Amino acid sequence: MGVAVLLFLIIGGLNFVLAVAVPITLHLFGAASLGGQLVLGEGADHCAFLGRCLSDIERSDPAMAAFLVAFMDTMCAFMMSFAVLQIGVAWYALRRAQMWALWSSLISTLAAVPYYLAIGWMWAQRGIPVVGSLLFTLGPYVIPAIVATIVGRSGIQRAKGLRATA
Repeated sequence: MGVAVLLFLIIGGLNFVLAVAVPITLHLFGAASLGGQLVLGEGADHCAFLGRCLSDIERSDPAMAAFLVAFMDTMCAFMMSFAVLQIGVAWYALRRAQMWALWSSLISTLAAVPYYLAIGWMWAQRGIPVVGSLLFTLGPYVIPAIVATIVGRSGIQRAKGLRATA
């Protein structure tokens, strides 16, 4: 159980850290401060997607740059909500071998995948390859969540004296 709890705490912690660091960075240093990268891809990909680079937008269209930063703020707000909830569920329910907490943690993590696939589809329609970016963005969340679920299910069943069945 400890490994599953730890992995879900790490996922929640990663969301927490990013939900704090990204808005601070963007507000202090501007929309292009993260290497020109928002959501997926490299800075050059954003230039292709938007028709101009984020650094150009900051100079020529401050209102659009502010809008993009505000858009990231909204995403980070939901990341923070998710982080707090996932940390709470892992610490207070999964640690006590509650099966619902394990499945809720997995499903809530996987729920982001279709949204990122839709985003990737928009990029691909513009001829921008994002498969590597999708794996880089989703991998640190999805892979530990799946591992945590496998390990956690076994741990819960041992804790409750049940046999491991599919």
